[in-house]
Amino acid sequence: MPTKEELIAYRRTYETVLYVDIPEYYKGRAGRYLQVDTARVYELGNILNDLFYGKTPDARTHRMMVAGNFRTKTGANKKGMEVWMSETYPDIRSKKKRKDTARQTTMLEYAIRTGKQYGRGAAAKSGR
Repeated sequence: MPTKEELIAYRRTYETVLYVDIPEYYKGRAGRYLQVDTARVYELGNILNDLFYGKTPDARTHRMMVAGNFRTKTGANKKGMEVWMSETYPDIRSKKKRKDTARQTTMLEYAIRTGKQYGRGAAAKSGR
Protein backbone atom coordinates (compact mmCIF):
# COMPACT_ATOMS: atom_id res chain seq x y z
CA MET A 1 0.00 0.00 0.00
CA PRO A 2 1.50 3.34 -0.99
CA THR A 3 2.01 6.03 1.61
CA LYS A 4 0.12 9.31 1.63
CA GLU A 5 3.25 11.15 0.44
CA GLU A 6 3.65 8.75 -2.51
CA LEU A 7 0.02 9.22 -3.51
CA ILE A 8 0.43 13.01 -3.35
CA ALA A 9 3.59 12.82 -5.48
CA TYR A 10 1.83 10.63 -8.08
CA ARG A 11 -1.15 13.00 -8.16
CA ARG A 12 1.10 16.04 -8.62
CA THR A 13 3.00 14.33 -11.45
CA TYR A 14 -0.10 13.14 -13.29
CA GLU A 15 -1.98 16.42 -12.93
CA THR A 16 1.05 18.24 -14.36
CA VAL A 17 1.10 15.90 -17.37
CA LEU A 18 -2.67 16.19 -17.85
CA TYR A 19 -3.14 19.92 -17.36
CA VAL A 20 0.23 21.38 -18.40
CA ASP A 21 2.39 19.07 -20.51
CA ILE A 22 -0.08 17.56 -22.98
CA PRO A 23 -1.84 20.89 -23.73
CA GLU A 24 1.62 22.46 -24.21
CA TYR A 25 2.40 19.93 -27.00
CA TYR A 26 -0.54 21.34 -28.96
CA LYS A 27 -0.14 25.04 -28.21
CA GLY A 28 -0.75 27.08 -31.36
CA ARG A 29 -2.12 24.07 -33.20
CA ALA A 30 -5.80 23.63 -34.00
CA GLY A 31 -7.57 20.30 -33.99
CA ARG A 32 -7.76 17.20 -31.89
CA TYR A 33 -5.05 15.44 -29.94
CA LEU A 34 -3.26 12.50 -31.52
CA GLN A 35 -4.80 9.16 -30.62
CA VAL A 36 -1.91 8.35 -28.26
CA ASP A 37 -2.37 11.59 -26.35
CA THR A 38 -6.13 11.09 -26.22
CA ALA A 39 -5.51 7.66 -24.70
CA ARG A 40 -3.16 9.22 -22.16
CA VAL A 41 -5.75 11.87 -21.22
CA TYR A 42 -8.44 9.22 -20.63
CA GLU A 43 -6.04 6.97 -18.74
CA LEU A 44 -4.84 9.88 -16.59
CA GLY A 45 -8.44 10.53 -15.62
CA ASN A 46 -8.79 6.90 -14.55
CA ILE A 47 -5.47 6.97 -12.71
CA LEU A 48 -6.41 10.11 -10.78
CA ASN A 49 -9.65 8.43 -9.70
CA ASP A 50 -7.79 5.26 -8.71
CA LEU A 51 -5.30 7.25 -6.63
CA PHE A 52 -8.24 8.32 -4.46
CA TYR A 53 -8.73 4.64 -3.62
CA GLY A 54 -5.02 4.12 -2.96
CA LYS A 55 -4.24 2.29 -6.20
CA THR A 56 -1.15 3.32 -8.15
CA PRO A 57 -0.61 2.45 -11.82
CA ASP A 58 1.74 -0.31 -12.88
CA ALA A 59 5.28 0.57 -13.98
CA ARG A 60 4.52 0.36 -17.71
CA THR A 61 1.52 2.67 -17.47
CA HIS A 62 3.54 5.12 -15.40
CA ARG A 63 6.28 5.18 -18.08
CA MET A 64 3.69 5.88 -20.79
CA MET A 65 2.12 8.71 -18.79
CA VAL A 66 5.42 10.54 -18.26
CA ALA A 67 6.98 9.60 -21.62
CA GLY A 68 6.81 13.10 -23.09
CA ASN A 69 5.76 14.34 -26.50
CA PHE A 70 4.77 11.48 -28.83
CA ARG A 71 5.61 13.50 -31.94
CA THR A 72 9.29 13.73 -30.91
CA LYS A 73 9.64 9.98 -30.19
CA THR A 74 11.39 7.64 -32.61
CA GLY A 75 12.00 3.93 -33.01
CA ALA A 76 11.23 1.58 -30.13
CA ASN A 77 9.96 4.38 -27.87
CA LYS A 78 7.32 5.41 -30.40
CA LYS A 79 6.36 1.80 -31.13
CA GLY A 80 6.03 1.09 -27.39
CA MET A 81 3.62 3.98 -26.97
CA GLU A 82 1.58 2.81 -29.97
CA VAL A 83 1.34 -0.73 -28.56
CA TRP A 84 0.31 0.61 -25.16
CA MET A 85 -2.29 2.84 -26.81
CA SER A 86 -3.80 -0.05 -28.79
CA GLU A 87 -4.18 -2.04 -25.56
CA THR A 88 -5.45 0.79 -23.36
CA TYR A 89 -7.50 2.83 -25.82
CA PRO A 90 -8.33 0.44 -28.64
CA ASP A 91 -10.14 1.36 -31.82
CA ILE A 92 -13.81 2.05 -31.05
CA ARG A 93 -14.81 -0.99 -33.10
CA SER A 94 -12.77 -3.21 -30.79
CA LYS A 95 -14.52 -4.74 -27.78
CA LYS A 96 -11.59 -5.13 -25.35
CA LYS A 97 -12.65 -4.17 -21.83
CA ARG A 98 -9.71 -5.48 -19.73
CA LYS A 99 -8.70 -2.10 -18.23
CA ASP A 100 -12.26 -1.11 -17.36
CA THR A 101 -12.86 -4.47 -15.66
CA ALA A 102 -9.69 -4.07 -13.57
CA ARG A 103 -10.79 -0.58 -12.51
CA GLN A 104 -14.28 -1.72 -11.52
CA THR A 105 -12.79 -4.62 -9.56
CA THR A 106 -10.56 -2.18 -7.66
CA MET A 107 -13.54 -0.01 -6.73
CA LEU A 108 -15.57 -3.03 -5.59
CA GLU A 109 -12.66 -4.31 -3.48
CA TYR A 110 -12.43 -0.88 -1.85
CA ALA A 111 -16.16 -0.84 -1.10
CA ILE A 112 -15.99 -4.32 0.46
CA ARG A 113 -12.86 -3.50 2.46
CA THR A 114 -14.21 -0.24 3.88
CA GLY A 115 -17.87 -1.20 4.17
CA LYS A 116 -18.96 1.88 2.23
CA GLN A 117 -21.97 1.67 -0.02
CA TYR A 118 -23.65 3.73 -2.68
CA GLY A 119 -27.24 4.85 -2.64
CA ARG A 120 -29.59 5.08 0.29
CA GLY A 121 -28.89 3.19 3.48
CA ALA A 122 -31.30 0.54 4.77
CA ALA A 123 -32.65 2.79 7.55
CA ALA A 124 -32.91 5.93 5.41
CA LYS A 125 -36.29 7.62 5.10
CA SER A 126 -37.82 7.64 1.68
CA GLY A 127 -40.25 10.07 0.24
CA ARG A 128 -40.80 13.49 1.76
